[in-house]
Amino acid sequence: MRVQLHILGVLFFLIAMVSCKTKEVSKTSSVSQQDEELITVKDPLLKQFPEGNVIVEVVTTPCFGECPVFDFHVEENGRAYFNGKRFVEFEGKYTTKLTDDQLDLIFKKAKKIDFFELESVYDEENVMDLPATYVFLRKGDQSKKIKARYNVPEDLKSYNRWLVDWIQTLQWNPVE
Repeated sequence: MRVQLHILGVLFFLIAMVSCKTKEVSKTSSVSQQDEELITVKDPLLKQFPEGNVIVEVVTTPCFGECPVFDFHVEENGRAYFNGKRFVEFEGKYTTKLTDDQLDLIFKKAKKIDFFELESVYDEENVMDLPATYVFLRKGDQSKKIKARYNVPEDLKSYNRWLVDWIQTLQWNPVE
């Protein structure tokens, strides 16, 4: 009986060791060498660039207060998807179709603040209870994802605020 318990204990230990093996984070070709140097494994949202035909992505994270929390992305054809999680006008999954003028507006406002020339990370990990806004844009051969949480330039802060508010004013249709 003692030998069986000992063998059973060793077996559980081995299973635990194998299941706790860490997985390597895969890199996508969308990440430039400059961005790769700035991005750490500690921030998986920043490391994951959208795949396929996504041209706009916005992800907001929670805070201890009433910060809007949602995921939003737009495909090249203008089809937009919204997943409202907390403190947003629409909670749940929704879709809509953006016009060319609406898409142009997103990119014109981004160009005005030199979005593609900005740093990839505005953050200070020692500062707590600040929500982050991740914005990804792809236009032609340019793509950029920015994490904006702390020490964010005023132009980027205004752009992100506008984008978060503008997204919630769109005519959303529930996904069934």
